[in-house]
Amino acid sequence: MDHEDLQYSINEYTYSAKPASKAGFNDIELHAAIGCLIELFINPIAINRTYQHWGSIKNYTRLAAEVTESVVAK
Repeated sequence: MDHEDLQYSINEYTYSAKPASKAGFNDIELHAAIGCLIELFINPIAINRTYQHWGSIKNYTRLAAEVTESVVAK
């Protein structure tokens, strides 16, 4: 995945959360179980990246943080 793909995925998570908010839900769950996109970035065994989502714990969790920040902001 390149940067554009990651941004598209973040936008899709954000877009998907909007109906829950409009329906009156106060909370949503970002699914990050085995095999889901977010988990693939958190799991150091699954990830094989050489850019900003690689290396440290902070970088492994960067996608989850970016998704969370985007969903909360909208």
